[in-house]
Amino acid sequence: MSLVEIHNVEKEYLLGEIVINALQGVELKIDRGRFIAVWGPSGSGKTTLLNLIGAIDLPTRGRVLINNQDIAAISDNQRTELRNRTIGYVFQKFNLIPVLSALEN
Repeated sequence: MSLVEIHNVEKEYLLGEIVINALQGVELKIDRGRFIAVWGPSGSGKTTLLNLIGAIDLPTRGRVLINNQDIAAISDNQRTELRNRTIGYVFQKFNLIPVLSALEN
């Protein structure tokens, strides 16, 4: 069973009047218990993809389902709860706040 499903996702950002296409036609399934790595050149959409998988951002078009929930169809609070209980990240570099404990970070 898939934990993450991404169907025909596009993400656009506006830079003034210019449309930046960060993602176009992305299809992806990640099964429960799987570990994935995302890599590619700068500007290839890695961070945008991770923000969608983490329910931090919403797609311009298409669907992102986390645990069978369409992240665009639930509230900000529900997305926060979903992110807190369902998705985990391991970053290449620690971006911790020095004055906070490991638990607080």
